[in-house]
Parts: sequence; structure tokens; C-alpha cells
Amino acid sequence: MNQVLLYYSIDFLIILIIVAGLRWFANLLAHVDLHQILTEEDNAAHGIALAGALIGLAIMLMGASSGEIAENPQEEFTWMLVYGGLGILLMWLTRQFFDHLALRHLSIKEQIKQQNCAAGLLDAGNMIASAIIVRAMMIWVEVDDSFDILWILFGFIASQVLLYLSTLYRLWLFKRAQPDLQFHQAIEQGNMALALRFIGYRIGIALAISASSGLLEYHADIPLTMLMYWSVLGLGLAVLASLLSLLLRPVLLPKVNVSTEVIEKNNVAIGSLEAAIYLSMGLIFVGLLA
Repeated sequence: MNQVLLYYSIDFLIILIIVAGLRWFANLLAHVDLHQILTEEDNAAHGIALAGALIGLAIMLMGASSGEIAENPQEEFTWMLVYGGLGILLMWLTRQFFDHLALRHLSIKEQIKQQNCAAGLLDAGNMIASAIIVRAMMIWVEVDDSFDILWILFGFIASQVLLYLSTLYRLWLFKRAQPDLQFHQAIEQGNMALALRFIGYRIGIALAISASSGLLEYHADIPLTMLMYWSVLGLGLAVLASLLSLLLRPVLLPKVNVSTEVIEKNNVAIGSLEAAIYLSMGLIFVGLLA
């Protein structure tokens, strides 16, 4: 019992150190002085983005502290540090992918500097969604050596591809609903309802994808094959979650033109409810499958 408490204490200490270093992490992400942004400029958008980073980092650390304990305290300490460093790296990478690839026409960083809370929501939701998948991957792989970390990195890349495909799908739907308006233009105009719907969908899809880890048993002798199976299953669950959410929407929002309310009227109530539908579906997938 005393040994177990020792290992828990080590995990808790490392987690506190990493969370306490969030200020440095935030400065690294945004290339700004956190104190100036939050207290002197009262930048709510940056506060929202920072909150998303904190939540995402905590979710990743949940994955790091899960699983079997190491053989000795020194090894436990080392692996927790490795996990923490890996989590920070992946949080930074997911922001780069999102800003420069998924939404390449929209500079999230610049919009946050301009105090655009809609952009802040997109940034926060993206980091939370990525963290959910990375956490599931960490628990699934159950790292025993540095070689397994390589497969977590490959899994992270696969997760970014799946999230990128989901973004393309949402952009396509947006274009169908509003052919004369671009998604990035609506966000630049500060459309909070659209941002809420988008992050609700993204996090919901991330939850559905993460559920694939509960359906597949990881075999360390064929990691590449397992990663391929995981990616295909994750894509299938993402598609299924999207379809079920579309079927559920007219039941919960009858006789409501969702696109008009969200895109044209910036109806935050409707945007929030639609986001809740996607989130609920993702949580159901996790509860049933993971």
C-alpha cells in the first residue's frame, strides 16, 4: 500500500509541475506575454484559448497517469516526465496543423490577438479534441519503452488526418448552406454560434474516434497493422456518429432551419444545442464502446 501511494505521489507531483508550467506553455503557443494579454488587454479570446490548452493538457495527463505502475520509482518518474513532455509537444503540433492546414485561410493566432472570441473557441476546441484522442491512444498502446512512443506519434498523425477530414466535411456543409460566404469570413466576423457548433462537432467526433481503442486490443508485435485497423475503425465511428447526429437533430430541433439560425443570425442558443447533440453522441459512443 505504501509503495502504491509513493507512485501516486510521483505522478501527482509531475502533473502539478507540468500544470504549473502552463504559463510558459501558453507563451510558447501564442508568442505573447500572458500577463499583459490577460490583465492589461483583457483579451477574452486568449483566455478561452488558454482554458482549452489547460483542459487539453489535463486530459493528456490523464492518459499519462493511467495504466500499470513502473517497476521502480525512478522509472515511474522518468516515464511521467516523458509523457508530460510528449503531451506539450503534441499540443503545440495540433495547433500548428489546425492553424496552417485545416483552416489555412484563417489565422487563428491573429484573430485571437484581435480579441475574436469565436477564434478562441475554435482554438480551445481543437486542442481538447486532439487531447481526447491522444489520451485514448496512450492508454491503448500502454507504453513500455521508447519504441512504443513512436507509435503514439504515428497514432497522433493518424488522428490529425481524421480530424482534418472531419473539418473538410464541415467546410463542405457550410459551403452548401452559404455559397456566397466562406467559413473563415464568418469566424472573422465573430460568429460565436458557428464556432460553438464547430467545436461541439469536433470534440464529439474526437470522442467517437477515441472509442475505437476500446474495440481493438493492441498487439505490440504488429503495431503498424494495429494502427491501420485503429484508423479505419476510427473513421467508421466518426462517420457513424455524424450520421446519427444528423438524424437526431430534427428530433431535438424540429422545424428549425439550423443553418439560417447559426450562420446568418448568429443564434448562440441553436449553436449550443447542436454542439450538445454532437457531444452527446460522442459520449454515448465512449460509454458503449470504450
